[in-house]
Amino acid sequence: MATPFDSKGFLEDQLEMRQKIDYVLNKMKDYFIEKKLYKALDLNALKDMLISFFESCGFTMAKDINDLQMVTTT
Repeated sequence: MATPFDSKGFLEDQLEMRQKIDYVLNKMKDYFIEKKLYKALDLNALKDMLISFFESCGFTMAKDINDLQMVTTT
């Protein structure tokens, strides 16, 4: 028998993941500014760069709810 979905746990996990992503994006921004690679980057440009990095490593990124249909158990 299936167990009920724990929406509270899901929302907490989602918030934690967003905080971790924001942390990484801010560190990327600091690095690029420190190394003088870019004068200014907005958050969307950084997200695109991070997604490109993951995809170049063979990961598939779900960018919106439609992409979630690609997710499998394997």
